[in-house]
Amino acid sequence: MRTLLALALVFALLTPATADDQPARNLVERALRKPPATGLLVTFAFDGGQAWGLGVRPGDVITSYAGKPVATLEQLAAAKKALKPDTTAVPCVLQRGAKQLTIEMKPGPLGVSLTPVTKDKPAPPLPKATLKTLDYARLGATRREVWYRFTLDGKTQVGFEHGVLTRKNGMVTLRHEVGFDGGQRWGKNHQAVDVLARGGSGFVAETTRYENLLNGWVGEGARLEQEDAAPHWKVIWPPADGKPVTRRIALPADLPIFPTYLVSAIIELLPRQKGACIHYRPLNEGMGTVGLASALHVVGEETIEHDGKKVETWRVELRELGGALKTTWWLGASGRPLKIDYGGAQTFLSTKEKVLAGLPEGLRPGGPAKKR
Repeated sequence: MRTLLALALVFALLTPATADDQPARNLVERALRKPPATGLLVTFAFDGGQAWGLGVRPGDVITSYAGKPVATLEQLAAAKKALKPDTTAVPCVLQRGAKQLTIEMKPGPLGVSLTPVTKDKPAPPLPKATLKTLDYARLGATRREVWYRFTLDGKTQVGFEHGVLTRKNGMVTLRHEVGFDGGQRWGKNHQAVDVLARGGSGFVAETTRYENLLNGWVGEGARLEQEDAAPHWKVIWPPADGKPVTRRIALPADLPIFPTYLVSAIIELLPRQKGACIHYRPLNEGMGTVGLASALHVVGEETIEHDGKKVETWRVELRELGGALKTTWWLGASGRPLKIDYGGAQTFLSTKEKVLAGLPEGLRPGGPAKKR
């Protein structure tokens, strides 16, 4: 019940950033409208990552890596693979507006999210919006629980997703837990997020709580507040060096705001009609950051295989400004997702009994983590 790369890989995004994300978001959207160079646009730089530490910021365009032009993610991957084993420094050329910069990086992860752009060629626009809001009352006042088989190849179960959603008096409460063992390539992950949200032009999270069930780390205190009559999102992280980390992020009013963990829960509210689309901005509950303009778009009907049977579904895509496909859902007759593709990882709706029976040894749904 989540988006932004793989929902189940959201732990990679849960590193507290150090500055207001609105200026960075503006730089990225400006670069998407008129890219200053051909290359890979940095849409997000993880605080604490290699690129951030070297001064790389959202809106920069990586044009070359290790002396080779990189206009696609595949070219970047090939350039990284071609590095000699004893390489310790890699020249990386950036375009920042009219300036060209060269930095030296170490081999390995860059710590950024990237999307390909072509100089002076506007990125593809979002699909045309046909809706301004959703009818949240259709969620009813019932409690619903879902279990998903989590896979990394579309076949072999390596984990689970479990969500419990309740709605009462316009307030929505979601408990989302995900765990998987992806071996050497993907590693292990087991996390849970609690979100309390209210409906309006979008669902705005009131409070959140994040738990890493592998090491017991808990991040809480994130909440929506009013300051000078303007809503903002306040995130208070547990002390890392004896002092809590606090961020305040203004909430833009140009589009509805949907907490990312709630998107899969409200996806059924889209009309099952080809071309139906709503634009919004995603709110990352854990970080308190507001992302690029995005679209939930009903692509059309599609037949998929589910539990060994051919099933008619409606395909819905989440696309970010710039055209990047983030998540795909296949909705069944009830409107609930039967299958979700998070850009590599895939989950399939199932029963609790089947999900638990197929879990890797040592991986089981757990309760609240203990604070360290």
